[in-house]
Amino acid sequence: MAPAEGLSVFAGYSSVDGEVGDKSEDTNSHAYGATFAAGGLTVGAQASRAYHVEKASATGTNYYDNVAYAVSFAVNDNLTLSYGSHDSERTFGGANTAAVEMETASMQISYNMGGATLAIAHTEVDNSTYSAGTSRDANVIALNLVF
Repeated sequence: MAPAEGLSVFAGYSSVDGEVGDKSEDTNSHAYGATFAAGGLTVGAQASRAYHVEKASATGTNYYDNVAYAVSFAVNDNLTLSYGSHDSERTFGGANTAAVEMETASMQISYNMGGATLAIAHTEVDNSTYSAGTSRDANVIALNLVF
């Protein structure tokens, strides 16, 4: 829904029935967030949680908590700069198992010229695949052409 000019808010819920072997592993999820756009600036944020109603094992994943936000700025009709961040915490069912937080951040720049777009992105991930102490970096340069 859009309660004010430039502002959009959303919320959602899902429930999925599933099985792992002979055990039920139903998953529920909910998410909510908002975006706001004014001129060339757009800002957005979202939070969500996905959790198992009945865990398949005492040491399996209990739930994921996610928080994401992003901002983009259209400098002009051709040049756009943006930044996004996503933090996801994986919590386990066992009392002696510590939660692990995966953190992702990305910066992008794109330039449009007629039917061509040049995009450059740099992304960093800490604790990738929810493994403590693992990091990944990626740089992408893409040229898209429309004929």
